[in-house]
Amino acid sequence: MILALPAVCALFALGEEVVILTADLDFAPAAGAMKLLGLALVFSLFGWFYMAAVLVPARQEKAALLAISIASVVNVSLNFLLIPAFKEAGAALATLLADLVTCLACYFLAKKSARLLPSGKKLASSLLGCLYVYLVCQAALAKGLGPGATVFWAALWAIPGYFVILYLLGNRVLLEFKRGS
Repeated sequence: MILALPAVCALFALGEEVVILTADLDFAPAAGAMKLLGLALVFSLFGWFYMAAVLVPARQEKAALLAISIASVVNVSLNFLLIPAFKEAGAALATLLADLVTCLACYFLAKKSARLLPSGKKLASSLLGCLYVYLVCQAALAKGLGPGATVFWAALWAIPGYFVILYLLGNRVLLEFKRGS
């Protein structure tokens, strides 16, 4: 999550540039759908964590299966409703909502078994870092560079800056991860 949150912030700010850079100018309208899928990734990762790190070890596989089954029905149903009207954005929204259902279901099923939220200090430092990433991306956009230069400039400043903010605010999660491996 510590890497997914700033990536989603950057994707929200630079969605169109990323689409143009990786595909073509003709695909620029797909940036909205990609932004929704970036947000869906956050819920998907949280849902996966609650499922794989809490429910399965606690032998609650049936609960995990139920959560995924409900989310699958939500996804397919919403696809039938949203795709005709909203095309790729409808499919992305259906995926986002299905991942949210999985995340919430797994969270509420798993919260009986474990403490699931990060410390306030770690969460606050990560969110402040995400704000920095978003502002750097906005500054890159304001420079009026092309898509490639904009993404490069934003990455050049946002990535190290994010980790400096985490470190300065006492979030040592990456150092703890490195020591643990």
